[in-house]
Amino acid sequence: MKQYASFKQEHPDKMLLFRMGDFYEMFGEDAVRAADILKIQLTSREKNTENPLPMAGIPAHAAERYMFRLIGAGLKLAIEDSSLSKGIVKRGITRILTPGTVLEDNEANTGVNNYICAVDRDRQNHTALTFCDCSTGETETAVLPPDGDPEYLLSLLSLYRPSEVLMRPLPASKSEWQAPLKSHLEQIGTRGGYPVTVDFPDAYYFDEQACRKRLSEHFNVNTLSVFGIPDTPAAYTSAGALLYYLQETQREVPRHIIRLKPIAREGCMVLDDTTLKNLEIFYNISSASDEGTLFKVLNKTGTGMGRAG
Repeated sequence: MKQYASFKQEHPDKMLLFRMGDFYEMFGEDAVRAADILKIQLTSREKNTENPLPMAGIPAHAAERYMFRLIGAGLKLAIEDSSLSKGIVKRGITRILTPGTVLEDNEANTGVNNYICAVDRDRQNHTALTFCDCSTGETETAVLPPDGDPEYLLSLLSLYRPSEVLMRPLPASKSEWQAPLKSHLEQIGTRGGYPVTVDFPDAYYFDEQACRKRLSEHFNVNTLSVFGIPDTPAAYTSAGALLYYLQETQREVPRHIIRLKPIAREGCMVLDDTTLKNLEIFYNISSASDEGTLFKVLNKTGTGMGRAG
């Protein structure tokens, strides 16, 4: 249990799944929460003590099905599985799963793009959003100038429907601009029938100099303007924070992300959130499903690539 406690301390914001024999075990509050979501039996460890420790497990051979249900509930998972290595190895976290970084088709990702988004604002009040589908490497960035229409940002969030959003941790006095975005994401989650996970990783993720260095080394460019993206600090911090988050959760450099694409406004009709909702483009107003929506009618493709396109 010392190892379990150590891993949990390293990842306090994640549910920890600890491989023990043929099961992944969860303990304490994680066990209680998992048992409620998965409808599995809640037992306890050290039953004869004054304070028995809640415990719940899922079979390893069917683990992914249960994991995806947890992710669909908006949770992030840290997985320890030393059985994946040969010989005597030191136990450690082998995989991290979050709503926006799932690569496989599953119950939380039904064949359409599963986006993760990072959003940031710089001192000049430029606001940037970077969206990425981890399975395809498709990565796009939009920058809103200080005098831009904030409704455009909300429309992009409604259009891309990210399952996970990264924001810079800020004190209350400086986070007023984040409030409408967080409120809007809650509405998107309610209409779509799934929660949108909003994360506030360490401020270092959004450090401008670190982000510039990450992007320069990853794409081998000196400026994002070569991609047609405005050369503003917010563009670097949103894209750089997202790239670093993917590297940390996937435990490797996301080399399949080979370029950034600007989200163009010229020549495009951007539908605002109210229009998307009333026309039932993606969600049925009554059931929060895709039944009877324009997307459902048009989505007759036979492959995952077709659906994601």
